Amino acid sequence: MECNNVRSLGRRIQPSTITENSQDSSTKASAVSPREIYDNDAVFEEPAGDDLAVICQDRFAHVKNFYEQHATAAGFSGFCTEGFLLQSRLVVQYVVEAFDSLGCSLQALDCDDEIPNFQYDPQHAKLVRQLHKILEEAGLVKKQKTASRLADCISGRADPLAGTRIA
Repeated sequence: MECNNVRSLGRRIQPSTITENSQDSSTKASAVSPREIYDNDAVFEEPAGDDLAVICQDRFAHVKNFYEQHATAAGFSGFCTEGFLLQSRLVVQYVVEAFDSLGCSLQALDCDDEIPNFQYDPQHAKLVRQLHKILEEAGLVKKQKTASRLADCISGRADPLAGTRIA
């Protein structure tokens, strides 16, 4: 079975039962019969069409009412208000330590100091940008906007790529 979209992946993970159109249970299910997806006590009918946005919106509308029940049963109730905050702080600490190990000690910088560049493998460029974003979301650094200094950027007096400063 090929998995090339959300629907086919869902069918592979949990095959749906097909409702029979015929009165005789010995006949095979019709190819146009609706599919039903079972989630505990709820039965959901598959939406018509293959539009991914419609399918996702329909699934979300059905499961959002059951989220708290499933979160409590799985032990994740309160994760966003408690666990996520602790994990975020831990991630920030890991990033600060990683930058320090790479020769970019954020603790040695003063407010408004520019974060120095450090050497990293180019294959990790996206990761380094994400790590900067994590530090920015934590309020440790802020991006220096260069839009108002466009002439300086064009002339080379300002570097539009360097521009993250200690908050």
